Formats: sequence, structure tokens, C-alpha cells
Amino acid sequence: MQGYTRRLYKDQDRSSVIRNKVCLAINYITLVDLAINVISVYFFDFYYYTYICGIMRPFYFILQSRQMSNFALRYVLVMYDSGVMVLFIITFIVLFSWMGQRIYMGTIEGAMHFKTLEDSLWSMLVCLTTSNFPDVMLPGYMAYRPYCILFLIYMVMGLFLFMSLVLAIFYSNFKIRFENKINKDELKRNIFLFKKFEEFGGSKGFLI
Repeated sequence: MQGYTRRLYKDQDRSSVIRNKVCLAINYITLVDLAINVISVYFFDFYYYTYICGIMRPFYFILQSRQMSNFALRYVLVMYDSGVMVLFIITFIVLFSWMGQRIYMGTIEGAMHFKTLEDSLWSMLVCLTTSNFPDVMLPGYMAYRPYCILFLIYMVMGLFLFMSLVLAIFYSNFKIRFENKINKDELKRNIFLFKKFEEFGGSKGFLI
């Protein structure tokens, strides 16, 4: 019975060992970060913000749950499968950011949201996520109405076409990987049961 359990959960044990090692490494890194903070405050009178602790906290939370770890890994693999579309969206944002920086140069829109390429990228990302779209477009729209044409083209193509396409591709890849995982687990189970059936003499008629 012990050998059966050991073979049945061999893969799960390996993943648990890896997960525990990663969690232990995160704990060590967090302790070092906190120690640096304490030393900088008490000995150098300088406050060091624990950036690393804040970054590591979500990863530690995900690793504590087997189900969340599996889903997180699956999402990463889905993003890898959809890498071409993700790269296309990034190129689309960069292109319109560069166009916005050139078109709005010397205007109030350019001074507020397109001063540098980094500001342009951030402004276009905000527009694509619709988190604060009017505040980005309105300064240029109030100064000169046709300035909104660039934003309209960007929003129609990006939000209503490309983002919907990205969602469909992500869903399709996620469904494919999920079905492949189910089929793979079912195949492993059938092979394991057939081997046990043969070990107990099923093909020789002993179990009939």
C-alpha cells in the first residue's frame, strides 16, 4: 500500500519539494531585505524601503496553494502560446505612442501626456485599458478638435478589435491546455490501472 501511494503521488511530491525550496528562498531574501532596512535605520539614519519584500509577497502567497500555483503556471504557458499576439499589441502601442509624441509636439497635449517616449507609452497604455481615457484625450481635444482623430483610431482598433482578439486567443489557448492536461491525467490513470490489472493476473483470467 505504501509503494502504491508513493508511485501515485510521485509527481506531486517532486512539485511540492520544488515549491518548498522556492518558498524557503523567498523567506531568506525577505529576511535579508528586512535586515538591511533595520541596519540602515539604526546605524546610518537612513530609511530603506523594503521593495523586495513587497515584490516577493504575491509570489509567496501563490506558492502556498497548489491550485493557485498550477493556475499561475498555466497562465504563464498561455501567455507563451499567445506571444505573437502580445508582441503585436506592444508594437501597436509603441507605434501610436511615437505618432502621438510627434503629432502633439509643442501643444498642451504633448506637454502633459507626450513629453517623452516613456510618458507617451504610459498615456497610450492608460487609453487602451480605458482606466483614465478622457483625461488623456481632452486637453488636445479642447485645444484643437481634429486632434482626437488619433485617439479614435487608436481606441477603435486597439480596444474593440485587437483586445477582443487577444481575449479570444487567450481563451482558446487556455482551453486547449486545460483539455490536454485532463487527457494526459486520464491517460496516466488508465496506464497505471492497466499495469495493476496485469500484476494481479487480470489477463490470465484470475480476476474473472
